[in-house]
Amino acid sequence: MRPMFRPLKVLYQKMEEDISGLAVQDDILSGLAAIEWCINHGLTQQAYTLASELYTTAICLKYKWNPYGKKEEGEEISKRELVDRALTAAMKIIEKTHSMDQYREQYRDEKYLSLIEMILSHRPLLEVLHQIRDYRNDLNHGGWRPTPLSSETLEKNIVELFGQYRSLLLEFWQSHVESGENDLATK
Repeated sequence: MRPMFRPLKVLYQKMEEDISGLAVQDDILSGLAAIEWCINHGLTQQAYTLASELYTTAICLKYKWNPYGKKEEGEEISKRELVDRALTAAMKIIEKTHSMDQYREQYRDEKYLSLIEMILSHRPLLEVLHQIRDYRNDLNHGGWRPTPLSSETLEKNIVELFGQYRSLLLEFWQSHVESGENDLATK
């Protein structure tokens, strides 16, 4: 085998260091590393999208549900979609545009209602996620919103929000990993 060109060797070593956090076995830690990598490399939209999706993944994994959105036989919607709907419902509750009582009247699915309540019990994380999703929507609508934010503001906001998001998501994840809590898994 021929010796590697020295500048390439340094570049490969730097790349390996740069992405080492992405190679961990824990999907949540790997996801957080991916968000941080995107932030550090100016990939603002990707950082918002990954952050928006990672909490959904964490909830699916908490209950030992398929996090990839695959419907199981006999399911009308995938568990991932169920989690996304519950997150949206919880956000509407904190916005005060809906109430938990309205959801109880409208839905009889105990798994769905319990999921909304569990999400609401982690309100600080939900509030940060709500901001992240709102900013992600600002990006995805390409400025076609009543008061779009500048790209500089969106970049600054993801940096500021990521610190809070990271610690709150890790707190959520660690508490459920340690407790082994997955009471909705069998419902």
